[in-house]
Amino acid sequence: MDTDRPENSGTKKRLYRPRVTGDARRRLAEDLASSYRDGASLRELAGSRAMSYGTVRKLLAEVGQPRRPVGDNRLPSPY
Repeated sequence: MDTDRPENSGTKKRLYRPRVTGDARRRLAEDLASSYRDGASLRELAGSRAMSYGTVRKLLAEVGQPRRPVGDNRLPSPY
């Protein structure tokens, strides 16, 4: 029995980002938190760094960044 898959089997190998750990993870989370405080949305942060929404949310939580309420304005009104 041949267990090898043919080249055109329709399956694609998924590529994953390497895990970020230690000081690099903390620096990444702090950078995300800074951008979030400056008004970027979670979806913008995720898209700009090719990360999932959930990963960005988890990293913000790790550094204690409070989330804005859903539908809240990004930046306070100047008036």
